[in-house]
Amino acid sequence: MTRRMYNNGEKQEHRKNRTTYRLVHVILIFTFPVKGFKQSHSRHKMPNPATTNHETTDDSPEPKPDVESDLGAHTGTDDDDDDDSSDPDYDHDGYRPSRLEMRQARTRSRSNSIHVSTRANASGRLDLTRTISRRETILSRIRSRPPGIYQFTHPLSHIPTSKDQLVDFDGPDDPYRPMNWPMHKKVVTTMLYGLVTMTATWASSCYSAGTRQVAEEFGVGLQVAVLGTSLFLVGFGIGPLLWAPLSEVYGRRVAVFVPMFIAICFSFGSATAKDFQTLMITRFFCAFFASAPVTNTGGVLGDLYSPTQRGIVSVVELAKKFLVRPVQLLCTPICFLVALYASFCYGILYMQLGAIPIIFGEILGWSPVVSTMPFLCILIGAIFGCCVNVYNQTLYNKVFHACGNHAVPESRLPPMMVGSVVFAAGQFVIGWTARPDIHWIAPCIGLVMLGTGFFTIFQAALNYLVDTFTMYAASAVAANTFLRSCFACAFPLVVTPMYHNIGVGPASSITGGFAALLIPVPFVFYTYGKRIRARSKWSKGSVYD
Repeated sequence: MTRRMYNNGEKQEHRKNRTTYRLVHVILIFTFPVKGFKQSHSRHKMPNPATTNHETTDDSPEPKPDVESDLGAHTGTDDDDDDDSSDPDYDHDGYRPSRLEMRQARTRSRSNSIHVSTRANASGRLDLTRTISRRETILSRIRSRPPGIYQFTHPLSHIPTSKDQLVDFDGPDDPYRPMNWPMHKKVVTTMLYGLVTMTATWASSCYSAGTRQVAEEFGVGLQVAVLGTSLFLVGFGIGPLLWAPLSEVYGRRVAVFVPMFIAICFSFGSATAKDFQTLMITRFFCAFFASAPVTNTGGVLGDLYSPTQRGIVSVVELAKKFLVRPVQLLCTPICFLVALYASFCYGILYMQLGAIPIIFGEILGWSPVVSTMPFLCILIGAIFGCCVNVYNQTLYNKVFHACGNHAVPESRLPPMMVGSVVFAAGQFVIGWTARPDIHWIAPCIGLVMLGTGFFTIFQAALNYLVDTFTMYAASAVAANTFLRSCFACAFPLVVTPMYHNIGVGPASSITGGFAALLIPVPFVFYTYGKRIRARSKWSKGSVYD
């Protein structure tokens, strides 16, 4: 490339400007000895003094005078012997910018100026940073974007999903549909899940028989030893909040067998515990994982049997997907009162785990093993209650078909109406016949009445919640599960001090009195249930006329 030669006047003026620029550069380097400043300037080959603009900022808000504005007035030492072409910092290719280009360069340099920050870093040296204008920041660019440009779009976003695109069975007669399985396969499946559920519930009650031995083994009080039962029931209440949604996503089998295997491991940990705190921790986590079959077995039975058959087996559908909806349903009168009644009965049932050893062991003087035999009376009462539910199911089927195959929730309540009276009466019988001068069969009859009333109330309450809240039935039953576990956790803790301090008769009268206060609940809903259901957004879907 041919380099244009300067005349004497141009060469002299350029040397003055270059000398002035070097002087200012040296002053800045010695004043602000920062490597970043040197490196930022060493990347560039001696820019034209007329196109360079440096501004220094300190504590004073006034801007420093521009370097290039002083270059014309500054005088320096002439170096006539230096050759412009031999200077390594000189790289203008013989081109001298015009005044217009100098003004444009000055404008650009001011918008992207380098400012010297007087903030000291950790080493005490000054830091030089480049101030970025607001319009250059990413945040300002995002805020400046007009709305609606980067919205998500898809060619099928506004087209509703049709039934042909849903993965489902091939019609109601699909042989792979669980309700169309052969009856023997349904029975075997029900028995297997029932046995797994029985092992989980048995683990919750078997501890109570050895509560006194646990207290002696670990040197704690009897009331503290009861925590083994209470913490187990706490785990029973928390576990369904996790296992029920998982069963809806990954299937019933995985959500039952995997947690149950872990529960078995914790059960071995309880058996080999060396201290009391280890026993309590393993009891809690054993219940947390063992609640999976208790929760999901109801969902399995709901998949296997139709509504006309489900009342005989079980309708405990605990497959919930949300944690807020159960709380919302508890605020409705139907869910609150029915769940409260069922939870109270559930707590009374677990209360007998501590009451029966006191009545038959301490008062009647039976041996530890024999004093637990009256638990069979509750089983006998549950069988009677089951027979009542089966008979009511035959009556319900007639009403179900008469209403166009629509569920009629109030037709579930007659067993509950009968059981509420039997349940309250059974507690009074137990309390006031638990005396040495009265034959032992009397409190056993009271336990049979208690078992009959519990099973009829509890089963009818679950069926009523399912039929009332239809598509929200799982959340309603989940609310009932959590509430009943809270009652079952607290009642075993109060039975021992209450029976010892005020006596079996008065203590049973207190719980029997509360049970008597709840007797009107099924009668009220049997009469006004349909009107109440029609007023609630959660239950109005069960009103068909």
